[in-house]
Amino acid sequence: KREHTLLMNPRDAEARGIQDGDYVVVFNDRGEIRVKVEVTEWILEGVVSLENGWWSSEGGSSSILSNDKAEPLSNGHTLNSTLVEVRKEA
Repeated sequence: KREHTLLMNPRDAEARGIQDGDYVVVFNDRGEIRVKVEVTEWILEGVVSLENGWWSSEGGSSSILSNDKAEPLSNGHTLNSTLVEVRKEA
């Protein structure tokens, strides 16, 4: 079964006590979602990557974390500039 996954740099994960395969909460002032984390060097330190397109029954959509504004250069979605924090699920 495929799971909703967050990609996170090893140094960011270590600073938060997170290990590959842990479940985490990705959150900001707009909401939160629960996902499994994949710790990988393929993502830059200070950046996380979260797929979009998941249903609420599958853990929630990353869209709930973004604002409703259009990105000024392309008039597109602002997901690539959404600020979030990540904590290990208690």
